Amino acid sequence: MSDIKEIKALTSLRIFAALGVLVYHSGSSALYNSGIAPRFVTNILQNGYLGVSFFFVLSGFILTLVYQGRLNNRVDLQKFGLARLARVYPVYLLALLLLLPYAMLQPITVSALPQFFLLQSWLPLACVKTSWEIPNWNMQAWTLSIEFFFYLLFPFLINFLGARSHRVVAAVTLLTAMTILALRLSAPPETPSLNAAPLAYLPLPLLRTPEFIYGIGLGLLHTRGLIARSPLALFLVVVCLIGCMAISNEDWVAPIITVLAGGIIALIPGSLSTGPIARVLNSNTLVLWGGASYAVYLLQFPVRLMISSAFRGPLTDIGRVAYFPILLLAALLVFKFWESPMRKLILRRKPLEAIPAVTAAR
Repeated sequence: MSDIKEIKALTSLRIFAALGVLVYHSGSSALYNSGIAPRFVTNILQNGYLGVSFFFVLSGFILTLVYQGRLNNRVDLQKFGLARLARVYPVYLLALLLLLPYAMLQPITVSALPQFFLLQSWLPLACVKTSWEIPNWNMQAWTLSIEFFFYLLFPFLINFLGARSHRVVAAVTLLTAMTILALRLSAPPETPSLNAAPLAYLPLPLLRTPEFIYGIGLGLLHTRGLIARSPLALFLVVVCLIGCMAISNEDWVAPIITVLAGGIIALIPGSLSTGPIARVLNSNTLVLWGGASYAVYLLQFPVRLMISSAFRGPLTDIGRVAYFPILLLAALLVFKFWESPMRKLILRRKPLEAIPAVTAAR
């Protein structure tokens, strides 16, 4: 299977992760507490927030596939930085501007500026919900702040790990997976274990860096041909992941799901070259929605606020029903007529075909 097809399949996975986060933010708790749906269904929906961890691992994996051996001098680093800016900032800025009228309902201070530079999530967890907290108008955007930190680290990480032996890379990948499991790093920030000293005094990006390094390690193992090409292994990992999501939504299951998600990401390129599932993942329709998934993720809060303002009183229920289709349509339009054109404008050339898959944190 060609590299482009590999990238397409991984791009398509992004829309499922984005929808998982969307459902988690849009009523999964109410459904869970209502008892209407079977518990295994509501558990899966309640674990939708782990789409964020999926994006962090996928980011490290895809960046490795695209940039390994290509960040060797200042010009390469400048191109990398510009490509990352072109990929994440246009939609990020658009979401902030859409939220500006709502933010202006209260006095805006200088403390609101760091979010425009993707710095709002760099404080330790101990500072969250205190007087030291940095405003974050767009609720989901905390992940982009962490992703920005990953982008700064990536050239150093890929050049260091890329020069190491197979055994060292495998050991680092295993160690990061064990760290994720032991410290439950994929759990929500309010998890007691993450707020216990000394973890609470580490900047939040550092707490999520093992997920990113895990993705880089898997990417290096893949490019070196050390990941088994096994449809059976892929099937078993998928079954285990779905099973874990269905069994529980407690904190202990989160890191297990993240590690299994990394296995799926690493196995899909070599193990899913033929068959109906491969055709679906490589279809233009699903790849298009995979590309639009970033806008789906970032526009959740702005669209929700605008719908709440427009559909009031007796129209409230109509607004709730309309939220999903309006958000999906808006995301698709933003992807086609804002995100893609702005990326091309910033790069001043047609982007590499691999670039649309390279993002996380969504």
